[in-house]
Amino acid sequence: MNERAETVIWTRRVDEAAAKERNQKFLRFYVAPVIATIIIGGAFGGIGAVLGLLILFGLFGLLLGGWVFFNNVQYRQNPELRLRDGSTLAIGKHQTERTFDLSAVESWTTKMGTLRTSTYVPSISWSVSGTSPTAEVLLRFPELTETGEVGVRADGGRAHRIEAFFWLKMPESELDEVREVLAPHIDAPWVDPDRITD
Repeated sequence: MNERAETVIWTRRVDEAAAKERNQKFLRFYVAPVIATIIIGGAFGGIGAVLGLLILFGLFGLLLGGWVFFNNVQYRQNPELRLRDGSTLAIGKHQTERTFDLSAVESWTTKMGTLRTSTYVPSISWSVSGTSPTAEVLLRFPELTETGEVGVRADGGRAHRIEAFFWLKMPESELDEVREVLAPHIDAPWVDPDRITD
């Protein structure tokens, strides 16, 4: 029996048709022409040409197929927000699950941002980098000392820590939905993003 009462309070919408279309485009515009090229290469160049084409197209196909796969995975990242026992927010699953005590939040905010990404492929010594838009939730908590008291910063203010979680490639309209869903469960005020560290 589950001792923790848990409720899903928000679920990210995933466009399954778009993910399926990305997979089909990869198969139609890369895999099918590669197979045809390898067959033609084998007919005219023999086994050596087939092996050479397999290595060349295999490496590039691995890179391109990985890009399609991870692009689809990004849309499924952190698919739900769950409220546990009325005050604990849970996000992620299994080993990647993170929990936040909403009753301890001092202030919070939501914002759109960007994440720099880089993928290195050692077999061809090549890296791909770029940026992805992010929809972020930032929660400000008091930084407690070993005795359980709120710490003090060098300037005399209350010490705090910022905990954040985000979704890649999520539109701002869905982030607004997240804000509306979280607001009733967090007693602390929502603040503008540039005031979260004040």
